Amino acid sequence: MLAASVLVPAVAGAQGAEGDEGAESDGRIAQVTAAFRPAVTYTATPAPTSEAPVACDFFADLGPPLGPSPSFGWTEAIRNADILGTGTPWSVQIRCWRAGSPTLLPGYPRFWDPPTPPLAAAPDLIEAPRLELYASRAIPFEPAAAELSPAAEQIVGVPTWLAVTSELDYAPVTANAGPLWATVRPVFRDVRWDMGDGSVPIRCAGDDVAVRFDPDVALERQSTDCFHVYESNGVGAVVPTTITATMTWDIWASTSTRPTERLITPVTRTATFIVDVRELQAVID
Repeated sequence: MLAASVLVPAVAGAQGAEGDEGAESDGRIAQVTAAFRPAVTYTATPAPTSEAPVACDFFADLGPPLGPSPSFGWTEAIRNADILGTGTPWSVQIRCWRAGSPTLLPGYPRFWDPPTPPLAAAPDLIEAPRLELYASRAIPFEPAAAELSPAAEQIVGVPTWLAVTSELDYAPVTANAGPLWATVRPVFRDVRWDMGDGSVPIRCAGDDVAVRFDPDVALERQSTDCFHVYESNGVGAVVPTTITATMTWDIWASTSTRPTERLITPVTRTATFIVDVRELQAVID
């Protein structure tokens, strides 16, 4: 989720900041809150500055293309605002100004003419929703790690214990950009085990996710609900089998512009094993 926009009615000759020369609009303007030339910092809790945020708007100009256009960072906002595809020649105009000030920021307005889209974000602006992405990427997820018991060859009819051994609990991370901030909080949901034998995947959650078999403790004194039992594959057969463990966290976010925490996206990490599954034959005299 790189951008979120609010659509409001526009009029021909609409002005973003006082004194800004307007342009013919297709009837819609998308408005975005952003920070201007910020240095993004990462903290455990929000640490905004006292400066005023930046207000920006952009809209499609009807008529011929307006000439060469520098790159800017609003590609996703434009797509989400659905202001393209008017069926006539158009350009996109962006204007930004400090909230409470009538003066446009240096370098604005900017224009984008089709068909070549901008390839990179503008270095001087970060819109509020993008901070959620920055904060999410700053969560120090470990490489996914899991463990089987038995650890190597699996035996038909014998329970295989399944356990996640990498970190599951992570602290919240806040990305700060000037007066704006976004805090993300990862919450572990579950681990999905695909055992590679065509069986229904196993989903484990709660305390059983990280329970490992202890060979020094009697079997009757330990248990887990996170296990799998392989079925017959032919007496004496050894079948190489790929096992995949997919761990999922729900990412909850709150921001300076949307302080109520909400679920924004899941994040997954995967660990893969290749093991032999063997069926033993017992001979009874």
